[in-house]
Amino acid sequence: MTQVIKHYGILGMHWGVTTGGKSGGRGGGRNGFRRGGGRSGSKTSEDYRNAAALRGKKKNELTTEELKVLTGRLQLEKKFSELTKRDLSVGEKFVGGMIVSFGAQTTGALVALAAAKTVSAVVDYIQKRIPLGSAAG
Repeated sequence: MTQVIKHYGILGMHWGVTTGGKSGGRGGGRNGFRRGGGRSGSKTSEDYRNAAALRGKKKNELTTEELKVLTGRLQLEKKFSELTKRDLSVGEKFVGGMIVSFGAQTTGALVALAAAKTVSAVVDYIQKRIPLGSAAG
């Protein structure tokens, strides 16, 4: 008797993607597949679910009322995220400043190096074309 390993997966399917088959998982998204790692059982408001459904539509498919609801929700979400934005600590500000400073210094050095190589190449090209001893006069 020979032992055989059989593959029962779906060809081309990514790791962590589930289908809502016998395991009882919820199939969502396109083709009934859902990426793993999502929040199963998370509580979302009815307004959020309605807005999410409206986001799936194209602009020309929305009614005036749906468009008003969606833009109102998006404006409120944006305002909420701006109001609840966390301030940076002193350490985070310092590290951010250091990264910007280092990036500026590195960029400046690389630009200077590239410019020096370019000027050197141009000078070499000119010297090959016009010998130094042959001054027109």
